[in-house]
Amino acid sequence: MAKVRLGFSKMPPAELVILCRAIIARLLNNPSFPNLPISLDDFEAKVNVLAAALVAAEDGGMTALAARDAALADLIPDLRLIVVYCDNAAKGDAEMLTSANIPIVAKSSRPSGDPFIRKIWRGDHPGEIAMFVKAGENADSYVIRHGVDGTDPNAWGEIKIAKVKSRIVIGGLTPGKRYGFQVCSLRHDGSCSAWSDSRTLMCA
Repeated sequence: MAKVRLGFSKMPPAELVILCRAIIARLLNNPSFPNLPISLDDFEAKVNVLAAALVAAEDGGMTALAARDAALADLIPDLRLIVVYCDNAAKGDAEMLTSANIPIVAKSSRPSGDPFIRKIWRGDHPGEIAMFVKAGENADSYVIRHGVDGTDPNAWGEIKIAKVKSRIVIGGLTPGKRYGFQVCSLRHDGSCSAWSDSRTLMCA
């Protein structure tokens, strides 16, 4: 049984626009989902508002960033309504959900013993992002890499961390930019785990 993905507030806004437009295209005249909870025209209008706000926010102006955040806050609840409706109608049928481009949770390829970022939030001071990391099996230390979301993770900066029992704070970030974070462990035998899935957050 397929499970839909609902963590839209964690998605990069540009990817959210692409997802929404793909859902709209797949839902038009889709006989599997005849009773949508909101009008696709109204939903598309909100998507277009967000797309325009993203362009305006590229210069990092506070007014434009506030408009972008407002557009996100207006769009995401409607997206959730559509996805939950499709999920209920499909009853876990992956093929039916895919016909509407509804995002499905992929089975994780990450070994269960590898570390991952289990929670991420804005730090106490501007330019800071904090996180909790789930410890890895047989880990001697950890490496966290981070960079502007959408750039090549292999070019991100790296920070070595001895322990992950308490929160980890990454500072010196640029407010208004969305950052991605990954973690891997350095094991006692000298081997390294795979990099974790990215977690992203807008820096304030």
